[in-house]
Amino acid sequence: MEFLKENKKKLIFAVSLLIAAMIFSQTYSYGAEQFKGIYHVKLFGGYNVHSQVQVKDGRISSIDIYGSDFLGSAADYNKSYLNDAVQGMKDKFIGKSASDINEIKEVDGVAKATVSSDAVKKSVMNALGLEETEVRDYLPEKVPAPGDYTVKISNVTEQTLTKRTGGGIEHSLIGGKTADALLHVDKGGKMTLSYLMKSGTENEPLYILNYNGYYDEESDNLKTPSMEGVKLQNIFWGKLKLSKYNELQGISDSVVGRVTRPLKELKAHYYENVKLYVPAMKYLNRPGFDNGKFTAVSKLSPDWKSLKKIKALNFSDGTYNVKGKLFQPDGVTPSMADGVMQENIKLEVKKNKYYISLAFGKMKRSGVEGYLGSAKYYACGYIVDDSAIQGDLKDTDILKFHTDKKGKHIEDDYGMDYPKLVRFPVISEAKLDGIVPMQLNIPVMESFGEGAGVKNVLLRLDWSSAKKQKSPKPEKLKSIKAFKVKSYGKRMVKLSWNKISKSSGYTVYMSKSPKGKLKAVKDLKGAKVGKFVLKKLKSKQKLYFTVKAYKRQNGKKVYVAASKTVSVTVK
Repeated sequence: MEFLKENKKKLIFAVSLLIAAMIFSQTYSYGAEQFKGIYHVKLFGGYNVHSQVQVKDGRISSIDIYGSDFLGSAADYNKSYLNDAVQGMKDKFIGKSASDINEIKEVDGVAKATVSSDAVKKSVMNALGLEETEVRDYLPEKVPAPGDYTVKISNVTEQTLTKRTGGGIEHSLIGGKTADALLHVDKGGKMTLSYLMKSGTENEPLYILNYNGYYDEESDNLKTPSMEGVKLQNIFWGKLKLSKYNELQGISDSVVGRVTRPLKELKAHYYENVKLYVPAMKYLNRPGFDNGKFTAVSKLSPDWKSLKKIKALNFSDGTYNVKGKLFQPDGVTPSMADGVMQENIKLEVKKNKYYISLAFGKMKRSGVEGYLGSAKYYACGYIVDDSAIQGDLKDTDILKFHTDKKGKHIEDDYGMDYPKLVRFPVISEAKLDGIVPMQLNIPVMESFGEGAGVKNVLLRLDWSSAKKQKSPKPEKLKSIKAFKVKSYGKRMVKLSWNKISKSSGYTVYMSKSPKGKLKAVKDLKGAKVGKFVLKKLKSKQKLYFTVKAYKRQNGKKVYVAASKTVSVTVK
């Protein structure tokens, strides 16, 4: 008995030591320290997010995150979103510095669980005793000099209008933490900012249905937003057949694309009003939240330190040769369509208007041959998202078609009227970065699979390679023979001449003095025209006439022959 009692004491003592060791190892495992934190989410009924963080050698070695006290009608949804956030983020904290708040803040959240992802990070910050310090915003001393600039911006939701106290959750409206914007300063010092709002991105699965205006006041004293001076270019999802955007069907056919708005003075933050739709909230229906649709205030913050002046295009009038290549929408991978486009890219400049001409040849791939069916370009305000291009498509002008030896348009099993040379204006964005978003249709490619013939591409132009073509010496005009002018009836003259074969028409010129400037008075279409009567002239007046023959080349009138100048006195 005495032996059993002694061994029982030893056994209890050993078990106690083991339990103590387990507690010690959990709290100070191999020199690790344990910290606890909590963050309370006020939105959607509210709930708490708890975190237990172990730190070893200044870095997070282990972490446990869970929720409690889920209240309100959205409790089950909150539990589900928090679980998704925890599962997607938990391992990303391992190895992060326990003293650097930026490393914690930069942990990627989980798509469609933005509120919970933000709460998880703030709970971990609370456990580690990390607080965000207010950074003094930098402002330039004065408005920048006239010109165009790039500037980094952030644009995040600040609060919902139904609760002026704010929600505490930042949803980016530009697809990520920052994006490039364009600042224009005119000669009078007036500033306008142009930037893209992005909908349905992986990081921010929300849709911007409306831009309602901007505020001149600070965020705590908001009144009616203003649309004065605002220009919008919306993106019409309804034109797109992408399953990715099915969740927007029945809600809206368009979302906000490019916003151009005035900046009346230099500020660190500007405030705007937007209407949003968040599919994850589609079951939330209460004052201010219409099944996922709600109005919010956003805070737009330029990083004025990143301001960089753009060297704008400033080509003189003329025609230039420019180098360029076609890439897939990712901007890196060469496009197979590049083999169809010929190298002789032309830039035409006239009175500060820029036009690109592209020539397309015959495509050969895997024994299949075919031609370009159509070429379109995306208008200003386009968006490149997830390696796709979204925006409004515009038709290019077709200057030439592929023809056979007899001059007839080529026709095959896939179609007809294949463009050989197209022309279109250079959009504003391309003048800055040289990137032209396009959509090419190559019908023969459909033989490789449905939809394979339609290619969204980026034409990347190298503006620095532009070389001006030397203006060709004007060709010596042929002579139009047998040009005669006779006074014909009362206050009329009759002109006649020998026809010029293969011409497109003739222009009649007249002057009231031998050294006066000849002015065009009539354009006559057709090569077979050889006479013209001009009526209602002033009697007894001596007039001087010339006629010129022209051809149409690339949509332009080119004169190829001219008559001598002949005078006549009107009866």
